[in-house]
Amino acid sequence: MAMLTTAEVAAEVKMSEDWVRDHAPELGGIRAGRTKRAPLRFEPEGIEAWKRDHRVGQPAAIRPRRRRSLARRPDDIELLPLPAAAGSPRIRGA
Repeated sequence: MAMLTTAEVAAEVKMSEDWVRDHAPELGGIRAGRTKRAPLRFEPEGIEAWKRDHRVGQPAAIRPRRRRSLARRPDDIELLPLPAAAGSPRIRGA
């Protein structure tokens, strides 16, 4: 099985090599050596799985939208009236 380089993966996923290096753990990157600077290699199956998981419209990728709850003030708090600014119309009923 031939391993892919960062340049090959970048071309496959249409992203930069820097992006590929930054996302190596989720792409299944393997260091070809024992140091932190050892070159990265990727299994083609891992890249295909990542592409499948990030395809738009897949049920796993869709998250339900959470509705924001509006901040509500308690009914037992009395609010202070706002002072009228000079030159602004007064609000009737205030």
